[in-house]
Parts: sequence; C-alpha cells; structure tokens
Amino acid sequence: MYYQNQFNRKKTQKSYSVKLAKQLGIMLIFFVILLLFKFTDNPNTVKINNKIREIFYQDMTKEVTEVFKNRLESSEVVFNNLINRNDKKGFSLEFLPVEGKIVSQFGKTVDETTKKEVFNNGILIETKEGSDVKAVFDGVVESVETGTGLVTIVIDHGNQFKSVYGFLSDIKVNTDDRVVKGTVIGKAGKPENSNSVKLYFEVDDGKQPVNPLNYLKASTN
Repeated sequence: MYYQNQFNRKKTQKSYSVKLAKQLGIMLIFFVILLLFKFTDNPNTVKINNKIREIFYQDMTKEVTEVFKNRLESSEVVFNNLINRNDKKGFSLEFLPVEGKIVSQFGKTVDETTKKEVFNNGILIETKEGSDVKAVFDGVVESVETGTGLVTIVIDHGNQFKSVYGFLSDIKVNTDDRVVKGTVIGKAGKPENSNSVKLYFEVDDGKQPVNPLNYLKASTN
C-alpha cells in the first residue's frame, strides 16, 4: 500500500508538471496576442482582448495566472515608456474630434462680437448639424457639465493630458466611463447667439492649455 501511494503521488506530480508546462507554453502564445491587441487602438480589439483574458484565466492554475498577469503588466509598462519618450508623453492626435472647418484658432484672436482681442484656450470647429463628436485619445470621462442648454465634456487621458469638448448635444457617455480613441461621445450643437453648429475643442497638458494642432500627427496635416 505504501509503494502504491508513493507511485500515485509521483504520477500526480508528473501530471501536474505536464499540465503546468503546457499552460506555460500556451501562456507565451496568448501573451504575444494580448500585447498586439493591447496596443491596437480599436473598440473591437479592446473587446477581444478582454474576452481572451476571461477565457484564458478560467483554465489556469493560480501560479500560472499570477505569472501571466505580472509579466503582462510589466511589458505594458515597458511599451508605454518607449512610446511616451517619442510621442509627447504618449499623447497625440490622429484626427480632430469632428469633421469641419476651423473658424477660430488657438491663441490671440479678435472676438467677432466685441471686436476685442482675446486669447482662445482652444479651437472652434464649424461643422454640419448632427455631426458625431469623437474622443481623440483613450481615456476616462472626468466630467459632463451642462450649461446654456449644451454640454461640455472633459476626458482625462493620463500623463496629465486632458481634452475638452464644448457645445455638445445628444450625449453618449457618462462621468467615469472609459473611452477609446474614436468613441462617439455626443453630437455637435449650436451655441447660443450662433447661426451655425460648432464644436469647441481644447487640449490641456497639465500646466496650461496648448494648441491641439501641434499634437496632430504629420500624416493628418
């Protein structure tokens, strides 16, 4: 009986080792796939990424799960650091939040109504009625504020960067919602005393408002 128990114990240990080795091999494959999805800014890849994680962790031993999570988090930090060095703290724009014509630039300009010189913290984009307004970068909705019938949304993108969207209607997000680049957050509205639909857009780097156009990638200029 003693030898039989010893044999069963060795067999169990061997079976566990084989299972662990297989899981580690599968882990490496999923590790690469998840990294690819992680750094592809697309709503669909975010959903696929989360689903793969959910399915993968279901059949993992506790030890392998912890190794996998720790390795993935460490790699994400390394990737983010590499990206941030060359891309203004990781923040950049591939597009403006709405299609249209910029009718008021960032910086010093003359107010159309008062004819006085003012400083614009952002830009004003004239667009078509019902135009979708999209988040320009991944982030979390910090605030949704209503004023004069229209709404202003602030999105926190991390690394102290925030984007502000003014004169919105038909809001699609709430405070604390996580958004990805391209997420529709609302529609452009018509400001008070204006004959056309406009969107106010501002970018803040944590110290002060900055010109959003300076963050547009060269391929979009």
